[in-house]
Amino acid sequence: MAKDILFDDYLTEQLKAPEFKVGFDAEYAKIESAVALVNKCECCT
Repeated sequence: MAKDILFDDYLTEQLKAPEFKVGFDAEYAKIESAVALVNKCECCT
């Protein structure tokens, strides 16, 4: 039987790997920008 693991725990473990963290941070910045644009568009309509 597979052991259940919380996503936050999994992510914390993955972020210990430098290559993963660099990629994650870059993609997270893109997502933050996209969300900010969507929020701005919703406010103006």
